[in-house]
Amino acid sequence: MKLAVLVDAENTPAKSFDFIAAQVQPLRDVGIFRLFGDFASPSLAAWLDVAARHGLEPILQGSGGKGKNSTDIAMVIHAMDILHSGLFDAICLVSTDRDFVGLARRLRAGGLQVFGIGRAGVENGLESVADRYFHLPSVMPSPTRSPVAPELPAFLGHIASEHGVNGWILLAEAANALKQASPGLAERYLGKGRFLKTLRAADLISERKSARGLEIRPRLVVVASKSVG
Repeated sequence: MKLAVLVDAENTPAKSFDFIAAQVQPLRDVGIFRLFGDFASPSLAAWLDVAARHGLEPILQGSGGKGKNSTDIAMVIHAMDILHSGLFDAICLVSTDRDFVGLARRLRAGGLQVFGIGRAGVENGLESVADRYFHLPSVMPSPTRSPVAPELPAFLGHIASEHGVNGWILLAEAANALKQASPGLAERYLGKGRFLKTLRAADLISERKSARGLEIRPRLVVVASKSVG
């Protein structure tokens, strides 16, 4: 079974993505990673950049006017769709909004394990009802990374999901797959060690050595699943 991650982008800074990914990846295979917010707002532009880099799914919600919690409502609807799909056994709600306490209780009553991520020192009630809760660090410096084409991290996530073992794939296999799938990207990033240097500079991967050779794993692997919501 898989984990669904729903992020209230309006109450969560984009620079927290690395921390969120590091917490959720060991819990389950991630089948859904969705961001909710009014992405027409310039304040959420950083989240759109993160979504493009890592193959995340932004769910656009208009502001709806004063007092309209359209983002919260959308998250609740998607969470209930996930619950009733039967494809997931856990969900992670990323928000510091106390409005999700009732949702968390309902999801747990429906059989899902519920994880929460939010700012420390803010009493939102979710920590008391979640099976496990992670506090966002108070200081999260924005990392400096070499720019890469947004297709590259999305491609890595797809290859690792389809052909990797628990997200790990040989560097050589990933390079060969890139060459076959996208000659344009291959010409830009392959040759004379450029591929690995690019992935390291952009902080897109973890690495390990095995008997087969150097293996890489994208920072976040979203495992393909049937459409939900």
